[in-house]
Amino acid sequence: MCRADRSTLTSGTSKEASSAGSHVFGTIGCATLKPKEGRQQERRHFRDTQLVYRRVMRVVIVGAVILIVIAPGCARPVPERTGGPKDSPHIGWVIMSGDADNSDRDFVCQSNPRSECVVPADRPDARVLSHVHLYYHSASAETKYTGSVQIGFFDGAHEVKPNMTVKPGDSPGNHSVSSFVSSKPGTYFMTIAVVATSVPSRAAQEIREQVPVTVR
Repeated sequence: MCRADRSTLTSGTSKEASSAGSHVFGTIGCATLKPKEGRQQERRHFRDTQLVYRRVMRVVIVGAVILIVIAPGCARPVPERTGGPKDSPHIGWVIMSGDADNSDRDFVCQSNPRSECVVPADRPDARVLSHVHLYYHSASAETKYTGSVQIGFFDGAHEVKPNMTVKPGDSPGNHSVSSFVSSKPGTYFMTIAVVATSVPSRAAQEIREQVPVTVR
């Protein structure tokens, strides 16, 4: 059986260690290492520890990103179509509101079923952030959506310019934007002026809607 000599493990504190001079070494387990070999093993151990740490951090970061991407979709179902042929181009939307920490905290209204759209006015002591979600539905043919969606109830008018292609049978394409709500009470509009173009035939269809939003 291998035993560690206590004098070799206390370099500089015993006569045996000091008399050995540059030949002092330590015993690790049953392997006897000279100073150079000990330093090499320490470096290898340090590198291995860093490698494990990096791998763990990668898993943690990737898990956090997946959580951020997936979680919103669970709490906000896509609105159904609002009539018309099921294979025709269509745009759905949802308006949410909340604060700076969570702009999706409160449901405001959506394209179907429709209800009155009312959001609180932004105030210095109670900031109000709104999140608008736009959904571009699939049609019987591959469809490209372009045009403009103007959001008038934000603090400073905001314009979204979609440029999205959706294939038949695909889930709706999604585009969302958030900003602070206007601090001035009144009635504003979200104006949809989008062109849906069939990729195979180049036939274009205009989709227009003006949604009143009350800021109180």
